[in-house]
Amino acid sequence: MSAEPARSLSVLLVNDYSDVAGGAEEQLHREAALLESAGHDVASVGFARPSENRPAETDYVLFESDHRPTRILQKVAVKPGIYRGLRSVLERVDPDVVHIHKNINYPVTVLTACREYPIVKTHHDYTNVCPSGWAAYADTYQVCPGGPGAKCVRHGCTSAAELAGFHLPRHQVKRRLQARYVDQHLAPSRRLSEYLERFGYAVETVPYPLFSPEVEPNVGPGEGRFTFAGRLTEEKGVHVLLHAVAHASEDLGVDVPVGIAGDGPEREELERLAAHLGVDHLVEFYGHLDHADLVDVYRRSRAVVVPSLWMENFPNVVIESLSLARPVIGSDRGGIPELLADGDHGAVYPALEHEALADRLVAFLENPDLATERGACGREYVLEHLAEARVREQLETVLYAAVSG
Repeated sequence: MSAEPARSLSVLLVNDYSDVAGGAEEQLHREAALLESAGHDVASVGFARPSENRPAETDYVLFESDHRPTRILQKVAVKPGIYRGLRSVLERVDPDVVHIHKNINYPVTVLTACREYPIVKTHHDYTNVCPSGWAAYADTYQVCPGGPGAKCVRHGCTSAAELAGFHLPRHQVKRRLQARYVDQHLAPSRRLSEYLERFGYAVETVPYPLFSPEVEPNVGPGEGRFTFAGRLTEEKGVHVLLHAVAHASEDLGVDVPVGIAGDGPEREELERLAAHLGVDHLVEFYGHLDHADLVDVYRRSRAVVVPSLWMENFPNVVIESLSLARPVIGSDRGGIPELLADGDHGAVYPALEHEALADRLVAFLENPDLATERGACGREYVLEHLAEARVREQLETVLYAAVSG
């Protein structure tokens, strides 16, 4: 006799932001679609500040204070208004299980409010084990073993006052509450799982799913241009890419054209750096692109470059690029080498060595077949290992286990 199908679940997804602020929010909505496609009831709740006036993407929105000192305090204490609002949502939805995604802003409030329900927590970054979330030192960019302590001050990641008055108390409170109320911790990459396990968390590795692209992959070598896509902030390492382009031009005698898609606080500084290095004629800043235009840029690229200095988790840009049969040249940080199979789906280089990055860029520029071969391998990998049905089954297994106790 065949086993009866498992009953459908009611799942409440909780996240720091009600809009799509980044990769964590994209994955929350992908999870909702995955679970709903299997017949589960899914609702979501996020937070927003009235002054931001951003479009809400979650089913419920709870408004937070615009007052910065209040927002800092609420990271280590219960925020009564948010608590009451979240309890109201819980009573309305009455979920079988709560799945908490990004929870930096209200860790105490969210965990306390949800304590009567089974809780699953997905970690999208290293903030549970690192005050900055980088898991890399701010002054040298060297990889940090994690954990708040004197090294955070010594390497310029925070001040002594902030460490003692905020980061250490927050770390201790979150650890205590998560140990008490969270039934299962998840992480998309093995590297992040290893970090969390080092600090006593029991973690299951469940990768981000691949949502089938609506466009055909580029099975050829692409044009001779490389692409970076992401927010232009220090930890993304775009300055390393610019130095690599300069090294290729000056020392290797090869001009490597690069397009940079995205915007952020470092854009003007990066434009000045490109001019200073004499490569502004090789580097084009596209600014923000909508998704359709970004996919088109990916498809036409020789390879996509992910030069991150911080410990990336499981970057969406890598997943999407590989799904389009575009190889990725990525740094050796976080989950990037895992997705790239240590280079079989593109190339991996030491994050701080722009000369090594230049060598990889030149190799792919001068050998189109290499891009075609490794792009095809990457696409095959994500279609198999990150398939929606496969990831949904892994996620359902965790949610059912949390509900059954």
